[in-house]
Amino acid sequence: KPLLTGQKSQFQHFLSGYALQVTNPKAISFWLAIASVNAVSGASLLLILLFVIGGMLVSFTCHGTWAVAMSSKAARRSYAKLRRWVEAFLGGLFTLFAIRLLTTVD
Repeated sequence: KPLLTGQKSQFQHFLSGYALQVTNPKAISFWLAIASVNAVSGASLLLILLFVIGGMLVSFTCHGTWAVAMSSKAARRSYAKLRRWVEAFLGGLFTLFAIRLLTTVD
């Protein structure tokens, strides 16, 4: 079935979502933080493999759940109404986190 101009196939939606996730700086920072605390330091190859697979399963489950929940019509409608407030709140929260990181002395 041909697509109308501007429409994406399901695979194209998947690829754009995947690209967004694998280039997400928060996700990259999270995994770098996990690696920096030596989560698998000195572990066997099997344990490292289990750690990576476990992390992938947790990430896939959480992100998949969010994707299904937030793609509902009710969630999209609510977000459209509250978008400005949600983004302002999250922007303020991340700003506070950044200030905390900048002012923390070890």
